[in-house]
Amino acid sequence: MAAPLAALVLVLLVVLRVIKQQTPREVSLQTELKVLKAEQDEIDVKEEFAKHAKLQRKINKLTDELNSIRSSNLKLSVTIQWGVKIGLHILHKFCYVLLIWCFKEHPMVYLKEDWTWPLGRVLAFPSGQSGTIGVTWWVIACSLVIRKMHHLLKSQTLQTLKS
Repeated sequence: MAAPLAALVLVLLVVLRVIKQQTPREVSLQTELKVLKAEQDEIDVKEEFAKHAKLQRKINKLTDELNSIRSSNLKLSVTIQWGVKIGLHILHKFCYVLLIWCFKEHPMVYLKEDWTWPLGRVLAFPSGQSGTIGVTWWVIACSLVIRKMHHLLKSQTLQTLKS
């Protein structure tokens, strides 16, 4: 189980590295902007206003082009992040189904039948043995406890950071 997850993490790291990598066009625009800004800083606005304004227009044009490239990269990055989140949620739910399928005949907890009286058959699902807790309810209970603990730890961490 660990090997596929490690491979998934490596693939995600490679994809993120490729996405975050600057294109040659982006690098050339940044260097050109630096050169133009340095050139503009050397010009006195009062003496050579026309040249200064021309450089400012070039800088504005290059800045707009660079911003549009970064915006498209950001859209791609957000799309991939959402895809990864959805994929991980699907994988998570698939693991639940697989867990329930593999342990459907084995009760997780044995209890006295009196303790589970009105809901004995429902709690025993899918094993069907009365007086037991089946894997489905066990997974649900564990998920709820984990979610509650996560929420509790998160709120305590935020309170600690605020103090």
